[in-house]
Amino acid sequence: MFAKLIVGILIFALSPCLAYSQTAASVRVMAWNVEDDAFVRNPAVFEALARRERADILALDEVDPSTNESQLRVALPHAHLDVGESCGRQCGAVVSRWPLERVPEFAGIVLYPDAERRRLYERMAAANDLKPHYTMDAGIPANAAIVRPGNRRLLVVTADLQCCGNDPASWQEDRRNVETREIRRRIRLVFGRTRVDGIVVAGDFNLVSTPLPLVYPSGPYPAPHG
Repeated sequence: MFAKLIVGILIFALSPCLAYSQTAASVRVMAWNVEDDAFVRNPAVFEALARRERADILALDEVDPSTNESQLRVALPHAHLDVGESCGRQCGAVVSRWPLERVPEFAGIVLYPDAERRRLYERMAAANDLKPHYTMDAGIPANAAIVRPGNRRLLVVTADLQCCGNDPASWQEDRRNVETREIRRRIRLVFGRTRVDGIVVAGDFNLVSTPLPLVYPSGPYPAPHG
């Protein structure tokens, strides 16, 4: 019923690690592949699972694009939340017990870079993989929000990367790397615009080939982040 999986969390923080004065001694982050509309089909069970994990922050991926923020709020009525618009087949949402700040760099559609999009399209066509569910039209399934526990600012990014393709030379692995490089570029833009005290990058990285989809969002970032 529920696909619950810690599928990948990268955390980069400044001193004092993720300890936030005036709020908590630590921050508990849970990455959760929610299997489309699980919170709509069974909101009570969804909320019970979230409560059991005692997470301060939920980084949700594979949220069905047909669902909306109001439906998620039914399952998590007391949380602060931000549901992304860049979905493809799946959206990302950041949920927190602390206030959230929207991130313009991830608002709307997170587009594939034009040159990379054309190159990937050619590779997909050559492999006869121009299937509707592989479309790049709706952007990279990624979302971000700044969580504000007290006077600290934690950038939380959630993503659901391209699946399949266990060959390092596959177009799927190529696409995953394009997606994570663009996510990294946008994270750098956030740093250039506003103060951030720590970073969490979480989601379904679909690591069926190489570790590069984890390496790219790891940085490098400008000091003191990278």
